[in-house]
Amino acid sequence: MSATTLANSFSTDNATTAIIIPGKQPLTVTYKQLSADISSFQKKLAKLGVTPQAAVSIALPNTYEFIVAFLAASWQRGIAAPLNSAYKQEEFEFYIDDLSSAVALVPKDSFQKDGTCIVLDIKDEGKLKGKGNQKVEQAQPDDVALVLHTSGTTGRPKAVPLSHRNLTRTMKNIQATYKLTPADRTMLVMPLFHVHGLLAGFLAPLMSGGSVIVPPKFSASEFWRDFITHKANWYTAVPTIHQILLKNPPPTTKPNIRFIRSCSSPLSPTTFHALEETYNAPVLEAYAMTEASHQMTSNPLPLPNVNRYSFTDIMPKTATGKIQRRIVADTMLKQPKAKL
Repeated sequence: MSATTLANSFSTDNATTAIIIPGKQPLTVTYKQLSADISSFQKKLAKLGVTPQAAVSIALPNTYEFIVAFLAASWQRGIAAPLNSAYKQEEFEFYIDDLSSAVALVPKDSFQKDGTCIVLDIKDEGKLKGKGNQKVEQAQPDDVALVLHTSGTTGRPKAVPLSHRNLTRTMKNIQATYKLTPADRTMLVMPLFHVHGLLAGFLAPLMSGGSVIVPPKFSASEFWRDFITHKANWYTAVPTIHQILLKNPPPTTKPNIRFIRSCSSPLSPTTFHALEETYNAPVLEAYAMTEASHQMTSNPLPLPNVNRYSFTDIMPKTATGKIQRRIVADTMLKQPKAKL
């Protein structure tokens, strides 16, 4: 069956690795375990009183808890609303109030006694009073699964609702563009409260049956260690992160990179060429918008058995040279053999 919701977008009974959380004792989660954890938390949300199209604000960093909470909320037909856990008081208040969130999920230690914390006031007791023990729902393609906010460069940030159908179509698009398979493993460096990280760095790889390495945050000093240790073969990031990686010493062990993806802002030619030369991998630029469920277009993977040359690198502009053609065939159909 073709995937039309996040609930049927990946295998739920597969013993292969879905998620890896790096650390001194890395956490490895199979698709089967991931599905069980999502289902368990979905039941808790139903028991709490989360009903179809109720907004669930998720103010968690890139963690396994975020992954389970996000998918459980969407499975329950709720609207997952990821938030930057570093927001200030007034920012939390704005985003939660804007969506009339039914519940806000925050890190367990956010309300330590006598500690510095942000106090969130969910109006009407989160709209859950008297709504406990709801039935476990089944997500529908046209349900709003995710709400993200635009940057607000032309005024106050505006909410962008994206349905399950929107998300799964983009996931299929990304999977097809980069020919993602169960053999692929990506290193997630983008935040999961951003459409780039959520769609290209997380959901599309899951749909392909591959694996996602999820560090709690981006660290240039630990990136290649985790990338190589856990056998990643691609990653997607914004140009700023690519530039940070280039400024740090390259890994001593040469990583096996199938491709590097860049999105969310223009990549300069200098950075583009530096990435390809340093890591010996094709760099693919993509164009995306939150309102379009992320990816709209992308440069393709290189064609097999085709060499690429940059003649400006070989012959300076001011030098005099000769043009050379590479002849593929030594004959023409029904014509005499060519003289090479």
